[in-house]
Amino acid sequence: MKRPMNLILAVLLLVAGTLGTLQGRHIDSIREGQVFYEWIIAAGTHVRLFDDEKVRTKRTVEYANDVAFLKEVEKAATGLLPDVPREERVMDDGRTVGTLAYLTASDENYDLLFKLARNGALDGVRKDFLARARDQKLKLAQYEGYVSGANIFNLFFGFRQLAANFIWLEVDRLWHEGTVHLMVPLMESCVLLDPHFIDAYLLGAWHVAYNVTAKLDDTPENLKVWSDEYGTCVGEKESFYYWAAEFLQSGIEHNPRNYKLPFDLGFAIYKNKLNDYPNAVAALKTAVSVPHEVWVPRQLYIVEELNGQFEEARAGWIDYMKRYPNSATGSSVAPRFVRRNEGRIAEKRMLEVLQALDKATDPDERAKLQAEADKYRAEALKIWESMGDEPYAVGRRLRMKAQDLIRENKIRDAIGVLEKARWESNDFWDEGSEMIIRLKQKHGLNLSLSEKMWILRQEGGTDCRGMPPELRGRNKRRN
Repeated sequence: MKRPMNLILAVLLLVAGTLGTLQGRHIDSIREGQVFYEWIIAAGTHVRLFDDEKVRTKRTVEYANDVAFLKEVEKAATGLLPDVPREERVMDDGRTVGTLAYLTASDENYDLLFKLARNGALDGVRKDFLARARDQKLKLAQYEGYVSGANIFNLFFGFRQLAANFIWLEVDRLWHEGTVHLMVPLMESCVLLDPHFIDAYLLGAWHVAYNVTAKLDDTPENLKVWSDEYGTCVGEKESFYYWAAEFLQSGIEHNPRNYKLPFDLGFAIYKNKLNDYPNAVAALKTAVSVPHEVWVPRQLYIVEELNGQFEEARAGWIDYMKRYPNSATGSSVAPRFVRRNEGRIAEKRMLEVLQALDKATDPDERAKLQAEADKYRAEALKIWESMGDEPYAVGRRLRMKAQDLIRENKIRDAIGVLEKARWESNDFWDEGSEMIIRLKQKHGLNLSLSEKMWILRQEGGTDCRGMPPELRGRNKRRN
C-alpha cells in the first residue's frame, strides 16, 4: 500500500510544482506587462510635457534613450494604435508628438495602452524593454521593479513603500536639525523606492524651493553662470528652484493623473519663484486636464492674464461663472476678472492699431486707424471706470491719463501721475516704474540711485558666464 501512496504523493507534488511554476510564470507575465505599461505612460508623459529637442539640458540627455525607445515601441505597434491625425498631435508649444505620447494625455486611453503593453504582437519589443531596464539604460525605468523572477529584489519589492516612508521620516529629521544638504539625496531615494509617493514630491519641492532659499539673496544677473543641467543662467538660489521643478516633473511623469504635482510646478515654482509665465501656463493646463479641485483653474486664468493671454483668461473666467454660479468666487470674484481682461483686450487692440498707425502713410488710412484706436481707448476707459475704486482699475485709468499727458508733452506731470498709479495699484508697480525710468531717460531728467541700478541690470541683459555663443544677446532665459 505504501508504494501506490508514495507514487500518488509524488505525482501530486509534481503536479503542484508544475502548476506553481506555471502560475509563477503567469504572475511574471502580468508583472512584465504592468511595468511596460507604466513605462509607456511615464515616457509618453515626458515627451508630451517636458521633452524639447531645441533646448539641450542634462535632463533631455538623460531621458534621450527613453524618448528614442518609445518611438521604437510605436513603430512596433503599427496597426494596433488608432489613427490620430497629425494636427491633433500638435502641442501648445508647437511640437508634434507621436501617437503613443498623445494617447497618454487622457485616462480614457489607459485601458487601450494596458492591453497594448500585454499584446503578444509586442513580445519582442517588451523583452527588449525589460533587458534595457535591467541594464539601467532607460531613465524612466529606474523607478519601478523591472526585474522578473524570484530574486532578492522581488522579495524586498513588497516593502519598498515601507522603506520609502522610513526614509521620509529621516528627511524630516534632517530638516529640523538644519542639515539641509543631506536632504536632497534622501528625497531622491525616497521617490526612487516609491515613485507614487505624491507627498514626497510635493513637500520635497516645497522644502527646497521655499525653506532652503528663504535666507538666500537673489543672484544678480552678472553673477549667474550658465547651467548645462538646467539650460539657463542660474545662481545658488535659483538652482534650488530648478531642482524643485525637475523633482516635480519626475513626479508628474510617474503620476500623470494627479493634479497636485503640475499645480505646484506651475503655481509654486514657475509663477511664484521663477516668474516664468509661459511654463506656468503649460503646467497649470496639465493640472486642469485631469480631475482637480475647484480652485485649480482659477490660478490658470490668473497666470494666463499675467502672460498676456487676455482672451483665454476671460473665456476661462466666464466658463468658471457658468460652472459655479452660486459660489462666492463664481458670483463676485470671477466677474471682476472678466472685466479686467476685457479692459486689457481693449488696450491691446488699441496698441496694435496705434502700431499700424505709426507705419501708415496714406492720410485716409491714418484717419481710419486713429478713429479705430480712439474707439478701443474709449472702450477700455469705460471698463476701468465701471470698476470704480478697485486698485487695478485705478492703476489702469491713471496710466491712460499719463499717456494723454505724454502726448501733450507734459512729461513731469505724466511722471507724477505714474508715481501715484504705482502706489495706488500693486499690480501696476513694475510697469509703472519702467515707464517712469524710460521717460526720465528719454527727456534727460534726473534718475534716482535705484533707477540707475535698474538701467545697469537691463543693459547687462541675461547673458552670463559660460553661456553658449549662439544664445548670447537674446536677453531671454531658456527655461
